[in-house]
Amino acid sequence: MAESTRTPQTAAPPSVAIVLLNWNRWAYTLTCLESLFRLDYPSYSVIVCDNASSDDSVSRLRAWAGGRQSAPPPSAAELHPLVDPPVTKPVELCEAQRDETPSRTRPPAPLILIQTGANLGFAGGCNVGIRHALAQGADYVWILNNDTVVAADSLRQLVAVQQSDPDIGIVGSTLLSIHRPTKVLALGGGRLRRATGATRHIGAGRDWPLQPPDPRPEPMDYVIGASMLVSRHVLETVGLMDEGYFLYYEELDWAFRLPPETRLGYAPASVIYHHEGGTTGGIVRRHYYRSLIRFTWRHNRRWLPLVLARMALRVPEALLARNWSEFDALLSLLRPAQITRR
Repeated sequence: MAESTRTPQTAAPPSVAIVLLNWNRWAYTLTCLESLFRLDYPSYSVIVCDNASSDDSVSRLRAWAGGRQSAPPPSAAELHPLVDPPVTKPVELCEAQRDETPSRTRPPAPLILIQTGANLGFAGGCNVGIRHALAQGADYVWILNNDTVVAADSLRQLVAVQQSDPDIGIVGSTLLSIHRPTKVLALGGGRLRRATGATRHIGAGRDWPLQPPDPRPEPMDYVIGASMLVSRHVLETVGLMDEGYFLYYEELDWAFRLPPETRLGYAPASVIYHHEGGTTGGIVRRHYYRSLIRFTWRHNRRWLPLVLARMALRVPEALLARNWSEFDALLSLLRPAQITRR
């Protein structure tokens, strides 16, 4: 069994709460947890919010913490040392209620499980964990996708960038493919094309490590939601994620709500391995387009007619391609009654 790499320090470092959202993907979550409990940062806790999974995610998580359930390793052999051998069990697990106020008289448990009671979407589910993190006194909240594996120094690198400049409010990581660990998925954040609402992940497709290294990272419009270290100041002044975005565009909305003096940061040495792609289908596509309309209305309203026109042009394309999930999603959202529901 691998021992946790947490080591005491003389100066109290900022406390970090790591928020993972789980929905029917317990195997991903357990693998992520194995890597998280190898972090070399000395002051953190992990909050897993389960969005009313219909599988046995909760019992699997309890079993993992108790040493009765193993976590599957990543497919890439070079990533196995990030999760194997397993960390020492049991891992102290505390189960909290959704609206419970944690005690500040004692340190938070290393692992906290909150059952949200419903599928609240990405923003809603993460917000449950963020509220708990703020109540327990966290200085920073690290929102991390559960389908990731993290390098041991990834959190330390994020905190270092946050503390290097008081104007930085949200920091992103280097995201690499978990299946092809030398392939970049994103360098911290992305760019938005306002006229269309289309997004582009900075550095996607490049080889890692970068040769030569970028002397000056490309400016970003938002931090990729798979890994965002957010300061307590931002959470208390700007607010939590907008739960009107069930899926997609939450991180863009957050970035566009920041005051002008608050900047986005990127920690190149914070390396996260992420499953690219994801679920597709009619329901997911509807969430995507609904969030696109909502975001454009709120932040780029003058471009909304063009965004809607481009969506309308995709209807015959989807029909000719027999892409029925795309076709149904577009038709369901291009009705006037749906467009006005923002």
